[in-house]
Amino acid sequence: LWTVCGVARAAPCAEGGRGVDTTAALSGWGVDARNLRFISEQRAAISPRNIHRLRLQWAFALPDTDAPRFMPLLTPDTGLITDAPGMVYGLDRYSGCEKWRFDEGAMVRTALTHIRVGGLDLVMVGTMTCELLALRLGNGELHWSSMVGDHERAMLSGSPVFHDGVFYQPVSSWEVFWAGNPFYACCTFRGSVVAVDAVDGKIIWRGHSIAEEATVQIERWLLP
Repeated sequence: LWTVCGVARAAPCAEGGRGVDTTAALSGWGVDARNLRFISEQRAAISPRNIHRLRLQWAFALPDTDAPRFMPLLTPDTGLITDAPGMVYGLDRYSGCEKWRFDEGAMVRTALTHIRVGGLDLVMVGTMTCELLALRLGNGELHWSSMVGDHERAMLSGSPVFHDGVFYQPVSSWEVFWAGNPFYACCTFRGSVVAVDAVDGKIIWRGHSIAEEATVQIERWLLP
């Protein structure tokens, strides 16, 4: 699956071709919960013997995106990608036609991760605004959303792990960008991992990487 930065131009798929095969999906960073990063030759269908025969089949341009920050999700017939403005696209793997799109409105920075829970196939999406969303894989509709940050400058950037009905999502921050501002009392953010119920998006627990909350150490006035 290849993407090109530019203006998104994709014809919608025909009505009968918008279904999504959810029997299997390749998603997430590290491929599996053990982070093996291994894809068998049978599953990948690409090997040293046939790689020289690869040819461009189609291309899809991403609007307003200089550096995509996502890992795509692939099913047997569909590829899911996203762009900087926060649009998630479900594209036909063989023609590039658009099956569905979902407008999140905030940059997606995590891998697009497929989970199966409660009889549903969901796509988990994490954003720059620290919102975790569950989209229905078949049509891109929002199933639930949850704000999982505990700081005004928290964001989701690290890719998650799913196990036994629970979604484990690391929480990071863009507060580091404010460190150079002499009028900003940096820094108060603590990294964390949240365990989220994949059925309804409710937070089960949160574990911080630093146990103590930030406290004022020095008070000073900055001279010009």
